Amino acid sequence: MSKFFFPILLLTVFSCRRKDVERKRHEKLIDFKNYTVMNVDELVSADTAYIRNIYSQDFNNKTDTVEYRGNYIYISYLSMVNGCSEYDGDLEFKADSIILKLDNTSGIECTESRCDRLVYKIRNPENKKYKIKKF
Repeated sequence: MSKFFFPILLLTVFSCRRKDVERKRHEKLIDFKNYTVMNVDELVSADTAYIRNIYSQDFNNKTDTVEYRGNYIYISYLSMVNGCSEYDGDLEFKADSIILKLDNTSGIECTESRCDRLVYKIRNPENKKYKIKKF
């Protein structure tokens, strides 16, 4: 019995380990932060127009910012995310556009939602104006 138990135990232990994969961000992404602004209970009682703005692919001048300062671009906007996940940002450049990306680093998903403020700091040494697209 023990000759079957130990191999199964070892197989279970090693297969259930969390695999830490080193992520590589785009080299121009200097910093990324996200902060929870509203949890699911606050979202239920929020104004419909406000929620529509958060779900929009367009930047809202009341809640979102895109600033070109010196050799950097600062982008801050509200977005709906999975309530159980942890995130890290990334970028993709296509012609004259920057596509903001959001990667689920925890691998956990659930049915709960929350509203987070996503903040990107991007190196822009050529002081180029880009079209910015939310993830």
